[in-house]
Amino acid sequence: MKNLLGIICLTFALAVLIPLSFATDSLIGVVAPLSKERIAALTGDKALLNLGEKEGLTKGDIGSIALDKIQASDNVIGQCAVTKTRYQTSVCEIVKAKREVEAGNSVFFDPVRYTDATFFPFAIRTLSTVVDPYEPHKRLTVCVYGVFDENNAVSAFSDEIATELRRIFAQKKRIKLVNKQFLNNLVFYPDSDEKVIDFVKDAMKKSSVHALIMGKYSLSGNKINIMIRNVDANGHDATMQFSLPLEPRYRTALSTVVLPPREPSTIERSIINVVVKSTTYQPLKDEKPHLITREAAGNPFVEQSMKRTEFNLISPVDVKVRVDNEVLTPAPDQKYPISLSKGVHRLVASFKRGYFFNESLLHTSQEEITKEALLDLSKQNETVIEVRLNPLFHVEPISLNVYHQATRQRHVIKPIYRVESQKTVEIFKD
Repeated sequence: MKNLLGIICLTFALAVLIPLSFATDSLIGVVAPLSKERIAALTGDKALLNLGEKEGLTKGDIGSIALDKIQASDNVIGQCAVTKTRYQTSVCEIVKAKREVEAGNSVFFDPVRYTDATFFPFAIRTLSTVVDPYEPHKRLTVCVYGVFDENNAVSAFSDEIATELRRIFAQKKRIKLVNKQFLNNLVFYPDSDEKVIDFVKDAMKKSSVHALIMGKYSLSGNKINIMIRNVDANGHDATMQFSLPLEPRYRTALSTVVLPPREPSTIERSIINVVVKSTTYQPLKDEKPHLITREAAGNPFVEQSMKRTEFNLISPVDVKVRVDNEVLTPAPDQKYPISLSKGVHRLVASFKRGYFFNESLLHTSQEEITKEALLDLSKQNETVIEVRLNPLFHVEPISLNVYHQATRQRHVIKPIYRVESQKTVEIFKD
């Protein structure tokens, strides 16, 4: 057994040294079981690959496993998904397998093509910072905002870097590239104030953009120092530093200004206090049959189940409040402060009806009641949003009150109600 394991390790070690093959336009590597106690892997097992970031692999890449280097349909025995990458190696999970995957089997990936080999390593490293915080199967929306020189100008060299980043990112199937239109002409730079970056993240959340990439470079002797910043909507931010040789072929691009520096945008923000107030109702005995009928909505199983319960209270449960896709967790009747920029923001509140016996939850409604509101902030006032929840059927289940802390004056423009499974939308202006 020890001799067999030694042969497997030697085979894998030699494979690392073998130059990559691009037969049939594929990146070809060798797979081996991750555990030294096993010589084969099945679906769900982890395996080691002799390919890594050096060859362009990133988390989430899908490879085809074959018996040998012939990628014929009758030779493919499974698939693997990359779950972790290093510079020269990667870890993958076997997601499909017709038979056991053995050490020495070949694995095929789509190659990553590039136009400048000097840019390739930091482009892949940047891409890894985007995908690593997320599950391998999750599709991500990314914006390459731009690259700037030390004076915040866009040069031809800046454009070359940004174009190469977009070209490489676009080759990954889990990445969807978007332009910067969702930023509404906002001007900012990698070293902008964090208030501006917070505003950028708000805009990203509204548009379901996961990551925004921007960079800045400076010249130092015979080197080009590049700083790349990954702004992540969910807080997985990363900043990286790279150095490139100052080659003669870059000098013209470095000296050509495509877009001069622009004045950065200023951001004004307001403090918003979200307060959730829930009503708990104690029904009378003769009200229960009607409540059960309304809740069951013709479902005999729900109706019989509720008749067997001795509920004496109805209260909202599974309460959810989101602003611009960000989940809030306010305690009942307590102010939950958030900072929002000027402009329109979307608030969504929802709950389900819960039927209790004292403090014990006996039944939860299958129906989720949802209400949306568009909040238009134009003044830097401390604003309060009251979210009132009522589980009764004959009243408005969710009401939203928006007012300033000092005046407690509510302003509404063109209330718009859209009824769809008890879902409504309102527009408020401060």
